[in-house]
Amino acid sequence: MGTGSTKGVLTDAGGTVLATETVHHSMDLPRPGWAEFDAEAVWWREICQISAALVARLPQYAVL
Repeated sequence: MGTGSTKGVLTDAGGTVLATETVHHSMDLPRPGWAEFDAEAVWWREICQISAALVARLPQYAVL
């Protein structure tokens, strides 16, 4: 999780990258010089989105 997005990577047992996924999020800017977001809410929602997207790209025979 970074300031503008959360990224996920799916690899095989040998470390070869099979798929990547990025979900972008916005920051709240309540005052000049301030930037914030609800990391717990953003993290869980985006982990679920990324996990679903990566699993959808798995071949039918693949096992996690």
